Amino acid sequence: MKLECAWGHEIDWDNCVIFDLEYSEKDIIEIGALKIKNGEIIDTFSTLVLPDNFVKNVYARFNKIKSSEIKEKGIPTAKAMEQFINFIEDLDLVAHNAEKADIPVLEYTLEKLQWDLIENNKILDSKDFFQEHIKRKIDIESNRWSLGYLSEKLNIDYKAAHRSLEDCKILLEAKNKIMELEDKYFLANKYRTKKYITLEKYTEKLKKKNKKIMKDPEISIAVTGSIEDYTRYGIAEILLEKGYSFDLKIKASTSYLIIGEKPGKNSLEKASKYNVKTIDWAQFNTTFLNNNEQKKEKRWKTWIKAILNQ
Repeated sequence: MKLECAWGHEIDWDNCVIFDLEYSEKDIIEIGALKIKNGEIIDTFSTLVLPDNFVKNVYARFNKIKSSEIKEKGIPTAKAMEQFINFIEDLDLVAHNAEKADIPVLEYTLEKLQWDLIENNKILDSKDFFQEHIKRKIDIESNRWSLGYLSEKLNIDYKAAHRSLEDCKILLEAKNKIMELEDKYFLANKYRTKKYITLEKYTEKLKKKNKKIMKDPEISIAVTGSIEDYTRYGIAEILLEKGYSFDLKIKASTSYLIIGEKPGKNSLEKASKYNVKTIDWAQFNTTFLNNNEQKKEKRWKTWIKAILNQ
């Protein structure tokens, strides 16, 4: 069976199965997975696998798994694969460095079993996601994309690595940290400092600064998706300077949700749940901005990019 990585497809992190294989040569010795639906981990999968050609004392050299543990707790490859395939349902599969690691091992295993399965599941390499998002957020060498290196740069505990389920959890944490960097951290060069300021603290600072002009704080606005040429910080500054409120998260009191490109599924569901009015970027421009403020924000965004690229 020929398996291919679905390059170019956006990962729906809210609805997928993150999986990891531990193996020696191409023999799977452990499978771990997280099943995520609607942004929540609803189930986990973890099993040791006893290869048909089990060789004592060879596996611990490559993984944190003792041969005695595999022999005692491992289940036959066919049974492990059957359980894994039942677990993944029709969800997309996400693995780190899937193209060079997990996909070849899965291909080898399925061919050996003479199975023709995993037809309805796209296999996505999270390396594609990190290459797209990470360079503009942290200082990283472009040719290094191992989970260990990413964990080091993102300050994630990697001690439990090289066990399948733990690697899945580390990968999810790395993804979450990268997304937080977009909304939560901002290089405060505006204040001529190398320190970071959270979006929450920045918003509070703006609220205090603009307290006297808060003309209609009952109108609060949140954002989902990306807005070309605009940052969350810029939108927060514009709204608060005009006397409106900016919500970091959608809640029952949110008045409007601005829909940008690739909006978050959870955000849209919350907007529906709380009956929050949704508006697109053009409507937002007409209702809340004027041309001078748009130009000001675009200049600011260009200035920030120039600083970060130095």
